[in-house]
Amino acid sequence: MGSWWSSESKHAGEKEHGHETAHRDPKGEQDLRTGALAHADTKLPGQRQNSATGLTPKLLLATLSLDDKKLKSKKLVCCYANEKARDALNDMVLHQLSCLPVFEKNRAGDNTGKESLVGVIDMVDIVNLVAKLHGSTAGWPPSLRYGHAWTQWDSATVKEAMHDGKRTPGTVSIHGSMLDAARVLMAYRIPRVLLHDDNEKICSLVTQSDVVNALYDHLPKLDQATLNRPVSQFHRIVQGDTLVSLSDWPTMVVKDGKNLVAIGQDKLAIEAFQLMAAEQVSAIPVIADNQSQKLLGSISARDIRDIVHEDDFPKTLYTLNTLQFAQKMHERRDAHNAALFVALTPEQTFKDVVATLHQFKIHRVWVADGQGTVRHVLSLTDVLDEVLNR
Repeated sequence: MGSWWSSESKHAGEKEHGHETAHRDPKGEQDLRTGALAHADTKLPGQRQNSATGLTPKLLLATLSLDDKKLKSKKLVCCYANEKARDALNDMVLHQLSCLPVFEKNRAGDNTGKESLVGVIDMVDIVNLVAKLHGSTAGWPPSLRYGHAWTQWDSATVKEAMHDGKRTPGTVSIHGSMLDAARVLMAYRIPRVLLHDDNEKICSLVTQSDVVNALYDHLPKLDQATLNRPVSQFHRIVQGDTLVSLSDWPTMVVKDGKNLVAIGQDKLAIEAFQLMAAEQVSAIPVIADNQSQKLLGSISARDIRDIVHEDDFPKTLYTLNTLQFAQKMHERRDAHNAALFVALTPEQTFKDVVATLHQFKIHRVWVADGQGTVRHVLSLTDVLDEVLNR
């Protein structure tokens, strides 16, 4: 059963990671500890019920300009390719960002005053760097491993950390529409696209979350067929996910994006980040074991941002198991909330997915059955796929 949405749960949901309180569903038989979510038949706060007809998501996004106050008010924080990766991460922490545009400084003798755009560095790049440092010390005693990793981490540059696929990114005109941005995001399978002005100067950016938030803000305008589409009918779900745990890694092969990568509760936290790096995912669920596959928690690439300033970083990654690490991240954000993850059921709808991603400020939501067994994951990319390709 899903959990009932409430104003209290909205307040709890205003956390970036989405480790939120579970509420007992008055219509349900059990509390799956899946976060405070909206039922498909529930009106969202401050919004009237939609009419029988409405806009498709694509038509709606085509009406929304990128040149609006909300996007223009975003502070564009940048970094340089030769700067330290730790300094770039510090800026992400300071400004609560998940990525930074990367520029190349002018060469000696260049008086044009222009700086060339190199690409984007994000939290997944940081996770990849941490995992790479971990892999370079395989077989070392733990105390030596995190000591060496810290030394290497302290000297790594932004250019060394950036993934090749995030170099020389495409841009979209600030005069375009939200649909233009969504199409670029999907075409290149990237989490954000940079915006440029009439002088080709980078002035802002649009993320997958911005597109989903725009859909949430205009839900009353969407057609009922879209709003009421069950999660079970999403393209990602119809394709089918095969749960792959760490015990199968690294011999397993990901094919057509159909594998849902998970990790057991007894594995080290560093192994979770290593697995994320190897499979190029930004989060993985923590499960009880391979038999039950019960969802216990969630670990995200953004967790690195929250522990990098600890005195013993990266020791925590080598001393805590995945469940302990997920609990630590959760307690740091809100010690009063019991649930360590946010999940939906296959019976819930497109409207629920959009509302959940928006309210909890998360980048994906797990899909679990009535026994709390994780079955699927729906990411922001999957939502855009539903919007553009249905």
